[in-house]
Amino acid sequence: KPTAAPTAAPTAKPTATPTATPNPTATATPAPEKTAVQLEAVLENGAAVAALDQERFEQIVAQAVERARQSREDPVVELEITAAEGARSLQMTLPGEALNTLALQKGAALTVGSPVARVSFDGEALKAVAQQAEGEIVLTVSPVQPDELNEAQAAKAGEFPVVELTLRFNGK
Repeated sequence: KPTAAPTAAPTAKPTATPTATPNPTATATPAPEKTAVQLEAVLENGAAVAALDQERFEQIVAQAVERARQSREDPVVELEITAAEGARSLQMTLPGEALNTLALQKGAALTVGSPVARVSFDGEALKAVAQQAEGEIVLTVSPVQPDELNEAQAAKAGEFPVVELTLRFNGK
């Protein structure tokens, strides 16, 4: 008995189905959580002068280290100096021993900020300062007047402000 021959039946023509193209988006890396401290400055000879004693700075550093440990981030200390009215320069005194404790932490950073200037030290700079310091460290930042610059300096500076930054250790 003959069987029916297979017949080809037309099928629907395949069509491409569009798929969504991945669109990568930038994810912001959160800034490290910092230990910020406000310090009151007094005006002395046109300078905003602030100081931290050993005990207080040790507390700030310990807080930054603990915060960094808990958040698994680098320890960051930010000292914000309130400007004394009429201040043209900044002088900040820090105890070297506590600074050394901060410098020994991986990825540590220290920023001293005021309306006069903002100075930041990364881990390598902190280590270099701490290695030379025994006792007090005095950071002084003062503006340099344009007429105090030589021609080459003035040309390089252009319209940008120029500041003199000085670090003294143990009164030297």
